[in-house]
Amino acid sequence: MREGNLAAARENFAGGLDYLHSRGETLFANIARSGLADVSRLQGEYDRSALLYLDTIKAWQEMGNLGQWPAAWNVWALSHWRRPRTFERVKTFPC
Repeated sequence: MREGNLAAARENFAGGLDYLHSRGETLFANIARSGLADVSRLQGEYDRSALLYLDTIKAWQEMGNLGQWPAAWNVWALSHWRRPRTFERVKTFPC
């Protein structure tokens, strides 16, 4: 995702997430959710990205995919702690 393509990436990931979720494609829907979280983080929407990453982590855990959720934790932390200090930080953790 290059800087100039973030709007298109957001649209594609959001559309893909809806489509895949409606078809029951849990694995690929979660990959799309993670991509949407990445775009939100890159656009400075740290609250939104932190919540999307938490949903992604929960889904990886529910699927039993223990190899992916540590990576998701890392990017969640990046989004969570880069947020402006005036916002209340997320106080719940998925595990």
